[in-house]
Amino acid sequence: MIKRLLIPILILLSITALEAKTINYCEAPMKPAAFSNKAEVKLYDESAKIYENCIKKFIKNTNEEIQEKTEVLNKTIEEWNKFVSEQ
Repeated sequence: MIKRLLIPILILLSITALEAKTINYCEAPMKPAAFSNKAEVKLYDESAKIYENCIKKFIKNTNEEIQEKTEVLNKTIEEWNKFVSEQ
């Protein structure tokens, strides 16, 4: 019974650890109701580009973390299943 409960607990702990680590710190720029001049438009466009790049980097890094965690989790499950089958 304990053997069968270990895997779901490990999966839950892994997912929880990943969720705790992945926080989006990107901040969207505030878009004014109307732009007063071209300089404001340019500043907003630059801020929007910075925000876009931040989001893209966050997505890339999070996908890499998920892939790494998935590989470790799969190896751990295989190891556990091998251990249980030998008992």
